[in-house]
Amino acid sequence: MSEIEKSLYEFPEMMKKALKKEVDFIIEKKLKNIVIVGMGGSAISGDVLIDLIKDKIEIPIEVCRYYELPNFVKEDSLVILISYSGNTEETISCFKQAIKKKAKIVCITSNGILENLCKKYKIPLIKIPPKLKPRAAFPFLFISLLKIIDSFKKELMILEGIEEAIEIIEKIREENFDKKKKELKQEGMLYEIAKLFYKKDAILIYSSEHLKGVATRIKTQINENSKMLSWFSLLPELNHNEISGWQEVKKSNFAVIFLRTKDENERIIKRIEYTEDILKNRAIIKEIWSIGENKLAKLFSLIYRGDIISLHLGKMRNVNVDEVPLQDRIKEILRK
Repeated sequence: MSEIEKSLYEFPEMMKKALKKEVDFIIEKKLKNIVIVGMGGSAISGDVLIDLIKDKIEIPIEVCRYYELPNFVKEDSLVILISYSGNTEETISCFKQAIKKKAKIVCITSNGILENLCKKYKIPLIKIPPKLKPRAAFPFLFISLLKIIDSFKKELMILEGIEEAIEIIEKIREENFDKKKKELKQEGMLYEIAKLFYKKDAILIYSSEHLKGVATRIKTQINENSKMLSWFSLLPELNHNEISGWQEVKKSNFAVIFLRTKDENERIIKRIEYTEDILKNRAIIKEIWSIGENKLAKLFSLIYRGDIISLHLGKMRNVNVDEVPLQDRIKEILRK
């Protein structure tokens, strides 16, 4: 069994363990903005957080995927730096800038340089379990981030619905995994979607703007687990540009996944309907719907379903779902 498959089976247990971790530091409430720094799966935790709270939080919050912090970061900014390995060079660079700017700093990591810097500068740190693939650590990274925000923004109630989310993940797991072998079953809706998609040249993820973080997660899981090209675009924006790219396509070797929730804006519902009508003879289209009543549960349900599809795809394509040799090659070259 691959490490990714094992981690995916243990996803709800990771959520429960992450919830038990206490935030034992105090964050000043008078903040003007929040910047979440990270790359890959670490940054996606920030994207999904924004999906969850952007209609509630009253101060700007954004994700930084770069070597340099935004210029607006000052002493009244909170910079949350996330690096699973603790050695991500972009994140280390931003840590040093945050120190110079005298911003409020909190870190999430398993070890590495980032942990050592936190000790040196006496920076609050949430330490998570090591020896996971970074993308498999999402439950620890994301829930740790939720707990940091909840510690000084109780009014957002961002952990409300976490129990429902865990129950839903356990239900999806039961539907898709063999309980004894702890392996994916070769049956079910998600398996059938993967069977339609695994020979395609690329998989496009289309969703409403309010699911940007989820779309990012599914796109990157398909890249890393399935070793397939994938990208995402958001409605309504894609109706103002990308849709024209399909005009001369008669029949493509692309697949499209539409991410859906029952609380979509009425205009978005119409846009999805019309977009699917345009694409129906140009690509294979499937919809994945969220499950649950609470917003947090809905986000988790889509993420977990997307993770399962990506693992099915990787197994069908007979690739090593654990290893990412091209990413490793670039890191190795940059170390020289």
